[in-house]
Amino acid sequence: MNKIQLLYVENVITRKKRVLQQELSFFMLVENLGYDKDCDVLWSGEDGEWHTLRATYHSNPDHDKEYWRAHIAVKSTADRTLPGNIKFALRYRTQGTEHWDNKHGLNYSSQADSGIKVVTSRPILNIGFESSLKDGQKYVPITVSVNQSVHAKSVTIHWTTDNWKHTHKTPCQFKRSFWDEKFRSNARNPNQYGSQIWKGLLKIDDAFRLQYTISCECPDQVLWDNNYGKNYSLSHKPLKVMILNLHCYQEDNQDTKFSQIAKAINDLDVDIVCFQEVAELWKFGQNH
Repeated sequence: MNKIQLLYVENVITRKKRVLQQELSFFMLVENLGYDKDCDVLWSGEDGEWHTLRATYHSNPDHDKEYWRAHIAVKSTADRTLPGNIKFALRYRTQGTEHWDNKHGLNYSSQADSGIKVVTSRPILNIGFESSLKDGQKYVPITVSVNQSVHAKSVTIHWTTDNWKHTHKTPCQFKRSFWDEKFRSNARNPNQYGSQIWKGLLKIDDAFRLQYTISCECPDQVLWDNNYGKNYSLSHKPLKVMILNLHCYQEDNQDTKFSQIAKAINDLDVDIVCFQEVAELWKFGQNH
């Protein structure tokens, strides 16, 4: 694979609550070449002005692959028009080197309010999925893009909440009004890029972890999206526990050290903190 590869772009103009805005979303696959990395989208609208949109880490389908995504919403105002049709390229910087996915120098394009454009060769693709479960979440929506050229008869989600000891099957539904119902968008389903959107909803109750894969029954074959053989997986975030062995009694600037500890607890969003104070009271802590 390329070091960075566009999987799909979503371009919709929403009209919810009488607010007109254009939402752009980019989803990409990145080869994990190192811990320190930056990914961004360089894009321009019909006004020809180029912008840089920072992408953020999403999840990793494998130890050497990562999903990244970028999103921006642009509101229409008296002084600002919507971007309209866009062109763009992806940039990946790591270890002092730049890698690009710019459609071999031609740049990618996406028509205004066209819905989703899948550029990968995969005819069935899980889109818009999250990387974790939210507190109290009991339902998980699944959205699948299917290329209309495969003439899909049905789309099914195969899922489990106990590591495949028990499995469930949930059928997806195809609704031509998908984009209108979700965004009040004029995008079609299927759209001009041949993408059909199917929707499913999984009832997971109080499960801690969900794993799933997607099948698409066609007239002469069954196609799968199993996340590069790893299946899709999302779970609640585990508790973060910090255990500290302190020596503050014997040190100067104790308040400064405690302030540093408090900052680390806050920055790391720690759930449980365990302190153990280690001090030598014998002979005033002189380590004799």
